[in-house]
Amino acid sequence: MADPLRAGDPRKVGSYRLEGRLGGGGMGQVFLGRSPGGMTVAVKVVRSELADDADFRRRFAAEVEAARKVGGFYTAQVVDADTDADPPWMATAYIPGPSLNQVVTDHGPMPAESVAVLGAGLAEGLAAVHACGLVHRDLKPANVILAEDGPRVIDFGIARALDTTSHTVSRTVVGTPAFMSPEQARADTIGPPSDVFSLGCVLAFAATGRSPFGTGADHAVTYRIVHEKPDLTGIPDHLADLISACLDKDPDRRPEVPDILGRLAAPGPAPTRWLPDDITEVITQRRTAVSGPAPATPPPPSAPTKKEELALSEDELKPWEKIASSFPLVMRDGRKAAIMVDAAIKDAFGISVALVLLSVAVLLFSDIPYGYGFWDVLSFIAWEGRYLIAVVIASFLFANFFDMRDNFVVGTDGIRLVYSGWLLAKEKAFSLFWENLERISVAERDAGVRVVVWFRSGHHPSPTLLEKHDIQALGDGYLLATLPLPISLKRRTKKLAELRAALVRHAGDKYARA
Repeated sequence: MADPLRAGDPRKVGSYRLEGRLGGGGMGQVFLGRSPGGMTVAVKVVRSELADDADFRRRFAAEVEAARKVGGFYTAQVVDADTDADPPWMATAYIPGPSLNQVVTDHGPMPAESVAVLGAGLAEGLAAVHACGLVHRDLKPANVILAEDGPRVIDFGIARALDTTSHTVSRTVVGTPAFMSPEQARADTIGPPSDVFSLGCVLAFAATGRSPFGTGADHAVTYRIVHEKPDLTGIPDHLADLISACLDKDPDRRPEVPDILGRLAAPGPAPTRWLPDDITEVITQRRTAVSGPAPATPPPPSAPTKKEELALSEDELKPWEKIASSFPLVMRDGRKAAIMVDAAIKDAFGISVALVLLSVAVLLFSDIPYGYGFWDVLSFIAWEGRYLIAVVIASFLFANFFDMRDNFVVGTDGIRLVYSGWLLAKEKAFSLFWENLERISVAERDAGVRVVVWFRSGHHPSPTLLEKHDIQALGDGYLLATLPLPISLKRRTKKLAELRAALVRHAGDKYARA
């Protein structure tokens, strides 16, 4: 479903009125648009840095022109484009359905009958693409949309436009590692057999819920794609034989698209429903949402005042939140929303308890001269416990100085981890931009909330950088941080809700697909 437009988003592109945000990718942002006649379209607006690249514009114009010629039922048709605009854009038919990636993630593997229909539809879509002299080059579950009457292939030709573009990638390999062919991994010549290999990976994912070459770092996955056999465990034999043939390392031995279509096409009339009821219901909800009123959009942006930059004004913050905001141990989104972590207050509380216990110990085990007044007693306690007090305060300062993850910022451009400690605060930081991330998720654990990210292909930080910032590999993703949360269940729930609201607002579909 489309998210509301954000301040700063265009309200109109060409003749299309924009009604919401559908997501983003390597090329730019995708919006839900409506033509003057009421037709819904997906409008892809190129990122500004790509728009300034003459080589990309040339490639993009050529690929859009070729994509206009692609027909067939199982592709999302290009209906309009302006490659000379600033920024360039293209509009394709909008398919009101979830991606294959979303469906498998949310509902699990698909039944064998549905996988067969999926494969036949994708094969027919690829046949239409190849007939126009195009190669998709990035066929993956996120580029397959499921509709009530069959699947649709989207974004064909875009990967070629992005290939070797200086502002986009620093490599010549374009594709998603878990679904690319061996020849793509080796940066060899790419042809239709490469799409056949990717099709085999997609069908295996639909049938099992996992990549046939496993997960992990990009280099590990691509090594298995080039050198190892696929894991087809759990796939019915009649599908496993075909998928295995598609995943042959030698492009010349893979079946051609018409042969795949012939093996998967069911004899007799097509089934009235090719998807399970729960997935069909999701598609119905999306279609209903698009046919209803447009999502609410914010007014055009104006110059914000200091208070307008806050999600919560100072007057709306509770007293403890105001206190916590004065410490470096705070967590807030990129617009300074009050997502506060009260770890600093808990540290102060712990020191207070230690001092009280120290006072009791001194009173119990020391001989206080008769006739001492209140202030005399306090002075006596302070003198007797001066070394312990010094150790406690030094420990508190030491912990704050070396704690590296106090400021967690979720902003419009991405995530920012600021080195904390009273002497290090805001001097060093580590930023991850949304355009470099595939998705992000947050999960509550006993120690707090874990933030896990998945990088887009070709945008992984170097191992040295990951080690420097203590970012740990976790399956095919990376554990970015474990953020502290309040002990109180009510306040803990509130902080999680505020963190997730910030991610929905700023990360968009990168968080929704997590």
